[in-house]
Amino acid sequence: APFVTDHPQLGLHLRLAPFREMITMLQDGEVDIIFAGSKVEIPGVEAMVMERTEMLLVAAPGHPLAGSAEPASDLGEFRHLEHERGTATHQLAAQMLGEHGEAAEAVELEEGALVPALLAGLGFAVMPRALVETDLAAGRLIALACPGPRVLQAFTAARREGVHTPAVELLWQHLREIAVAG
Repeated sequence: APFVTDHPQLGLHLRLAPFREMITMLQDGEVDIIFAGSKVEIPGVEAMVMERTEMLLVAAPGHPLAGSAEPASDLGEFRHLEHERGTATHQLAAQMLGEHGEAAEAVELEEGALVPALLAGLGFAVMPRALVETDLAAGRLIALACPGPRVLQAFTAARREGVHTPAVELLWQHLREIAVAG
């Protein structure tokens, strides 16, 4: 938002796509910059991590898992609200849940539908903390204990190496200024 406000003369078009599709669009020159839910390490592409956030197992406070002593062991009894297949967030969620999530009924939702479904108590999900922080702080969602190592998600901006238009350079510089270190 600050970039668009500071540069109203520039057109900015955003669209959602699975990770592989974004990479293809970037490599084919269909898009100038992508934002991915994982690190981008591809020859001919420069990337920077914009944010790192912990993945959390979450549910609404009224969901039966909220009262479970071992929620990860009880996941098979409930609906798993999954991120779209092919996204980095979906892969990280599967990594985090491991065998605990395999018995659960899976319902795949688009990113914009996941949090409202969680808030309505329709199931549990693995979410990046950055996307649910406000709901956690307000008590609308709760983080549930999940065994295993901590899983982090890196949100990354990437572009092809080489010469770019002044508008792309301006946006890239803005991104560089707000990116996390490292």
